[in-house]
Amino acid sequence: MEERKDGMTEQANGSGAEGFLIEKQISPDLFTAFYVQVGSKHWNEDGQPDVFKVFTTPYPKIKAVTSSTSLRTTFAPGPAVGQIRCMLAGEVKILSLGGTPEEWQAIADKLTARNAALGLIVPEAKEGANAWPSYGEVFPVAAGFVPMHKLSERNRAGLPLFPEASRTFHALRTPLNWAVGAALFRFTSPDRPGDWQEVTINALADQVYCLTERDAPRRGDHAPDVLGEVVKLFAETIAIVTPRTEKCGRIYKKRTELILDRIIATLGLTYLDMKTGRLVRPDDPSFQKFTKPLEVKGRRVYTPDGKDIKALTGDRWKLELIRWRWSPTIVDDLLASPVLDKKGNVIRDKAGKVIRGGWNVKVFNRIFDALFRLRSEKAYVAHDLLILLATDIYKPTGQSTAGRNMVEKEAGRLFDLLGLEYDPKHKGRREEAVAAAIFRLKQPDIGALLPGSDELPYQPSQADLLGGRWKNPRYRLRRSALYTPPGILTKAEVAAIEAEYEATPGPLALPEPKKTKADQIAFPGIIEDAPPIPSGSSIRAAREAAGVNLRDFARMMDGPAFKTWSNYETGKPIRVGSISPEVWKRVRDFLSQHGKKES
Repeated sequence: MEERKDGMTEQANGSGAEGFLIEKQISPDLFTAFYVQVGSKHWNEDGQPDVFKVFTTPYPKIKAVTSSTSLRTTFAPGPAVGQIRCMLAGEVKILSLGGTPEEWQAIADKLTARNAALGLIVPEAKEGANAWPSYGEVFPVAAGFVPMHKLSERNRAGLPLFPEASRTFHALRTPLNWAVGAALFRFTSPDRPGDWQEVTINALADQVYCLTERDAPRRGDHAPDVLGEVVKLFAETIAIVTPRTEKCGRIYKKRTELILDRIIATLGLTYLDMKTGRLVRPDDPSFQKFTKPLEVKGRRVYTPDGKDIKALTGDRWKLELIRWRWSPTIVDDLLASPVLDKKGNVIRDKAGKVIRGGWNVKVFNRIFDALFRLRSEKAYVAHDLLILLATDIYKPTGQSTAGRNMVEKEAGRLFDLLGLEYDPKHKGRREEAVAAAIFRLKQPDIGALLPGSDELPYQPSQADLLGGRWKNPRYRLRRSALYTPPGILTKAEVAAIEAEYEATPGPLALPEPKKTKADQIAFPGIIEDAPPIPSGSSIRAAREAAGVNLRDFARMMDGPAFKTWSNYETGKPIRVGSISPEVWKRVRDFLSQHGKKES
């Protein structure tokens, strides 16, 4: 059976006109809905040079229609990069296929020239039109899947409330596990999140590894790695923070409850019988002699146990679909339905606001490409920080709703959110790792943070200390609209998202893997092998070894005043980004001559 992937290809046309073919693979349920809503209503008129083909895996429930349908139409450039428009069933649809700006500019020029030569006109799409079939630009993620915002809370004494639960959560939630879980949420039906969900293993691997966007071929280890992470979400029990309501007199109060539960409640596999071409399941009694517990393979430090999952073994069977049902807690978060009392009435708080049984976060689909790039670079701290930025819906104290793109966290709280524990042997390691992560997210190929974000924690001023505003250092991060959850964006930010996204440079060549977790400073493709910024202690040691005082050192470096270097050596915060790369180069040359060689 030949593997196919989504994409646009040139094809020969019977009329002699140059045509294009777009193939889109979707799940059987979506294919049936697409055929009813679009495919059966579309009229293939003569003179249309292009074809939009939708296909799915053959499935027994699809009886009235075949497993594919080809709709003849005419493609024209869409309103944004990576988008084209066409007429389907009497309506203008927008098809989002991805690709770099250079590639799509060439396609747009070719489509414009061809349509002008043939006299073909495609109407402009209405504002807000989406491609169908599509899951949209955003998808909801259950709050129970991102519990670190609540697990990192501390009591009034400054002690963590859930230390063991937080430590277990960060140990199991690896970068690949993050990507697989987010992909499962993207392929979840928004209308029926509590029902059985299913997705092909190839579609899931394409999403996790961004194969379609990168035009990269599938590898044999993609499917086992993805399946192993799905099994981990099913087999392991983690702490899930869920809101609860209690009636206190005439009012209702909300409280937070920590429960131990699985992310996936039920998991099943569907195989393709290579002998008959049918889709079968291991729970079929006729295949009992071929059924065995699932043997989990893949490249990971921890391998989950698949003894509770039935699988078919042998060359006759090929894994085709993954079927799952979310746990009730996750379903409540996805639905975010109002809480009802015993009489069936909606419960409201004392302010009149509806109390809901859960909540979810709208996450942009473009996060998969960014997470893949950070995983490839082994920039783990930057990866986790991007997850926090994309799921943080809490506004800073005293900030208006319009200022929620500003993420303000105390340094200790941010370290807890990222799962960075204090190491007495390396006291400044956490600050260095976070500074490297913030610097990485500022780069144009990611663009998650805007200039002005603090790479080092901001120390409270004397006025803040006297006024009691805060006592501990904190980070102030300016989040880009590209990753800010759309539910907390202003109208101006929502209007600027697409313009900002178009201005973002295309994907760069992936860098070579790093060896250490905190080594995230060098970014090939952005700056040419940029070395890490020297620490203040190393500068002081080299300066003292050379017998140079601070004033002479500042004069030799031709950079900031000696007071800045004094603060940097003693560990006080400075604006590292304000020092030019040329100055840092002279500093590194000075260290290479007079500094100690690190083992």
